[in-house]
Amino acid sequence: MELAAGELSVTATVGAKPDSGKVLVYIYAPDGGALIATTQSGSTALIASGTYDLRAVLSEEGQEKDVRWLRGIEVDAGLQTRTDVFFQRGALSVSALNAGTPLPIGTVSMTVFAAEDPQREVIDTGLAGVPVELPEGGYDVELTFTGSRDRPTRWIPGVVIAAGEIREAIVEFQSGAVELRVEMADGRPLEEFDAYSYFYPAGNHQQPLFYVPSGERALLQEGLYDVRVHYVRAHDQPDRWLRSLTVTAGKTVARTVRFSSGRLLTRAYDGAGRELVGDDVFVYVYSAGERSRPIARARSGETLILTAGTYDVRAIDTRAPDREVWLSAVALAAGEMMEKRVRFREDPLPADSPTPPR
Repeated sequence: MELAAGELSVTATVGAKPDSGKVLVYIYAPDGGALIATTQSGSTALIASGTYDLRAVLSEEGQEKDVRWLRGIEVDAGLQTRTDVFFQRGALSVSALNAGTPLPIGTVSMTVFAAEDPQREVIDTGLAGVPVELPEGGYDVELTFTGSRDRPTRWIPGVVIAAGEIREAIVEFQSGAVELRVEMADGRPLEEFDAYSYFYPAGNHQQPLFYVPSGERALLQEGLYDVRVHYVRAHDQPDRWLRSLTVTAGKTVARTVRFSSGRLLTRAYDGAGRELVGDDVFVYVYSAGERSRPIARARSGETLILTAGTYDVRAIDTRAPDREVWLSAVALAAGEMMEKRVRFREDPLPADSPTPPR
């Protein structure tokens, strides 16, 4: 038995332009019936004669942007049925400024919601400075300054988009910059990931707003901040604080932070003068006179970075129980490279044994 079929084609117009392959048409049996077929706008579908509902979907990059329904479309056997669907579109273009200066495209993101939608369902996304096409209607728009480390936001509520028109808006942020030079006492700058700077609201240190590697410029909203600079590569990991740092919109505040650290190298030798390396000897460093808990640990032959000061050093020979040497009141100066030597014999040495001559 031959099936009585007809042809169906849908022409889509997006704004003022014919569709260029962005509209997909779903063909359903009427009154919420099953999906019968799908076709691209501008193409022809061969289907059985009957009455159908059409769902035309405008998509971009795999996301639905707009939907139109055409109901009760008749398809007759042996004939071609042609119908049109129109997507009335306008556009929104937002210019973003920081302290009156235009921001580069890509530094401010844009998220579009239906006006007064309590569910905050995202209608579209884009970038400030790039027009975003939207169906006619009202929208709330969120702008996020992603180029600022604290990612401040601004809202434009109740934006009305009309077909064939570009709605223009301006949003302004108030961010300034902080440049911290982190260096040693002798002026030598630390490497990028030797230290990190943590930014807090002034007087509130529960949680940092963000952090940046040493020497990296940070952009953030104007205001008052406390900054903790953490020397992570040092074995005692000291902090330096900048308190009540004022950030002004459109301005750059520059500060220098110095760490007074030196380097301590402890070498260990056995009774025959052979150097002990690896896990044979562990070196523990204590604040002078406080030997309850070490502040740093290393193997012999490894260099420790420590804040300038006076330390007690304990070297333990792991090859035998109770074999250790203490060095008392080791004075380490900022910028100094100090080398200490210890020698282990067959029997444990008394505390505070002198180091062998170099």
